[in-house]
Amino acid sequence: MFVSRQLLLLTALAVGWLTLAGVAPAAARAPQSYSQLRVVHAQADVSAVDVLVDGALAIAALGFGRDSGYLPLPSGPHTVALVPSGTSLEATPGQELRMVPGHLYTVVALAAPAAPLALDDESLAPVGGPALIRLVHATPAAPPLVLTVADAATSPVAYGEASPYADAPGGTRPLVVRQVGSDAMLTSIPDATLALDRAYTFIAVGGGSGASAVSLLPLLDSTAPGMPTVYRPPGLASGEPRRTE
Repeated sequence: MFVSRQLLLLTALAVGWLTLAGVAPAAARAPQSYSQLRVVHAQADVSAVDVLVDGALAIAALGFGRDSGYLPLPSGPHTVALVPSGTSLEATPGQELRMVPGHLYTVVALAAPAAPLALDDESLAPVGGPALIRLVHATPAAPPLVLTVADAATSPVAYGEASPYADAPGGTRPLVVRQVGSDAMLTSIPDATLALDRAYTFIAVGGGSGASAVSLLPLLDSTAPGMPTVYRPPGLASGEPRRTE
């Protein structure tokens, strides 16, 4: 009994010394879980937005038609606010996101009165299966839209909405956005490359009226390095939306 008490005392002293010395027990050293957040500026009447996370500036001057790429954030609740770049950041209302460990999220800035659209992203399509595509409608003046590639199509979406992911064939093919109930093309990417086992989000952006006002912003829903660009229009910076002539 005496030996056991000595061992317990020595163990307690050792743990206390390690904690004081800055070496915490294993439970305290467990790495914090992280999620990923991407922000897309699709509010055509604002040239750039600042992004605040929990009241602190996270992204400055994100231009229209661009995305931030995925940013790591500790998992759990966060408040995300989007304001025109250069305006006061005080008392800015935000949108609460509850971020699950390992998940990817996208927030799309939309023109008022629509609130920013928060999306839960797929990081991978099913192994050995087709690509996954979805459409976000961010053009206020446009009617409900649908995205098609080959024989595949998303479900129709109205302004401020996102379709569920739909199966699509891999390879290089035209991607076309049409008004629901019409064969007329509003915008397209004539040679979009979709990889199998990957998920993609396409955002229809614009602020005016008519087909020439609609552009398509392609995004790969993955943080994997070295993935090929879905489409890079000649003469435009990466990330700029493509406008159909």
